[in-house]
Amino acid sequence: MSRAPRAVVGVPIRDAECLSEALETLLAQTEREFRVVVVDDSDTDEPGALARSFAARDERVGYHRNGRRLGLVGNWRRAFALARAAAPEAPYFAWASDHDVWEPGWLAALCAELDARPAAVLAYPLNDAISESGDVVRGPWRFGTGGETASLRFVRVLRRMVAGDMVYGLFRVDALEACGILREVLMPDRLLLAELSLQGEFRQVPELLWHRRVRERVADSPLQRGPELFPGGQTSALPWWLAHARVLGRAKGIGVAAAYAGLVPALHVARRVHHAVHRVAA
Repeated sequence: MSRAPRAVVGVPIRDAECLSEALETLLAQTEREFRVVVVDDSDTDEPGALARSFAARDERVGYHRNGRRLGLVGNWRRAFALARAAAPEAPYFAWASDHDVWEPGWLAALCAELDARPAAVLAYPLNDAISESGDVVRGPWRFGTGGETASLRFVRVLRRMVAGDMVYGLFRVDALEACGILREVLMPDRLLLAELSLQGEFRQVPELLWHRRVRERVADSPLQRGPELFPGGQTSALPWWLAHARVLGRAKGIGVAAAYAGLVPALHVARRVHHAVHRVAA
């Protein structure tokens, strides 16, 4: 590389089904000064063999195989740690899935957005959802918190976040570190985004630059399922929203924890009712 990396992309992998396309589109970015760190938590050799083939032909790619199964949270945390070790000077970091598709201008646009917005801690583009065969199954959504106060950002993020998509945005590294990366609780993406909203703005680039693949065999996000998160069992018996409030109370104070605990359960119930009504209507 001619210059220090602008960003590092951590790719936690579990299977090889769409990995080749994912890595090909990541490496085809118009922004060239970045690195990709692949961290293998799979049960078979196929994903690792494929990732190593990319590392052998592109010096920007690093590959690491876990000595034991870490689960989603452990693997995401290790991906961040290895990314920081690979390029400690890089100001930006993103997680990338092992099955999605990125447009060539994805990373350049998000880097430019954070460069231009010092108050922003997270940038993400418009994205859609595609099927396993590549057909569009859901169009883009829109949400940002530019120009808002910390208290308003916090409430609006709790109410409007699309956590499973936003967690794949580009983070300012120091802000992400201040939030404990990804904590060992159920729905850790929601907790991360709630805590991060207190630090700075979320900015959405108004371009369709990322396609999230929805695989038919996955009924809901693995970020919400205990066995995928923690192979050795959950770390807390508390309901997820109480576990989040406890973490926020320790990190940000009792007022933030009380606001979270007061808002989230009602929002969660409302969403479940909304989804149930739509399933019946369908």
